Amino acid sequence: MPAMGERTRPSAWEKHLSKRHPAGKAREAFDHEVRAITAAAQLIASVEELRTSMNVSKSDVARRLGKQLSAISRSLTSEDSNPTVVTLLEMLDAMGVKVEVTVSPRKSQREPLLDVQIAPPKVLAKA
Repeated sequence: MPAMGERTRPSAWEKHLSKRHPAGKAREAFDHEVRAITAAAQLIASVEELRTSMNVSKSDVARRLGKQLSAISRSLTSEDSNPTVVTLLEMLDAMGVKVEVTVSPRKSQREPLLDVQIAPPKVLAKA
């Protein structure tokens, strides 16, 4: 056993963990990335939920945008989907919805980065 205060070489497991769970500034950057990816996935899922609740087909969206159905499907349902903000806004425009954005400071880092609220179907039917 090492003497008190003496450092030992990290085990393979510790090295693996340090790559998967960085510390310090790297951890901070990692946490920002995780929050952003989580928020993006939530936003994409919300667009898909809205499309479904409005009974607008993916093919309708594709036709209105002059895009391939496969591109719309991939943007909304692929596990590794990462559509641009412009693409999401085009889809929402094609669905005839209004997007309201409010940017404000979070109370804590634990508070979600994104809060998506979808209007009830009755409100959407009037659009």
